[in-house]
Amino acid sequence: MTHFVKFIHILCALGLLGGTTYRFMAITFRLNKLFLLLAGLAILTGTLLIYPTHFTFHTPWIIAAYLLTFFYILGVTLSLFLKTPSRLIYFFLMVTLILIIHDAVTKTTLFL
Repeated sequence: MTHFVKFIHILCALGLLGGTTYRFMAITFRLNKLFLLLAGLAILTGTLLIYPTHFTFHTPWIIAAYLLTFFYILGVTLSLFLKTPSRLIYFFLMVTLILIIHDAVTKTTLFL
């Protein structure tokens, strides 16, 4: 079961990164709701993976991942309300996702 949840979690992360990169390059306006759905699914699967892998919610890189995911969702929500979101928002979202992936792969964080 843990491998299936991890597979779904990685698929969501790749979908978020690829979709944000596409959005940054092409500025299309239909993907924001999909981004929010993928982010919610990534949070759910990431949360389900914490205890089976013997980590806790007090692990610094997990705290950083939750904080960065909050900023990602905030940026996507902001771009939903703007008629013409700037490329700066999507650049910020890409950097945020890259930092989350960095923290998860290296099991360290740049912030905490």
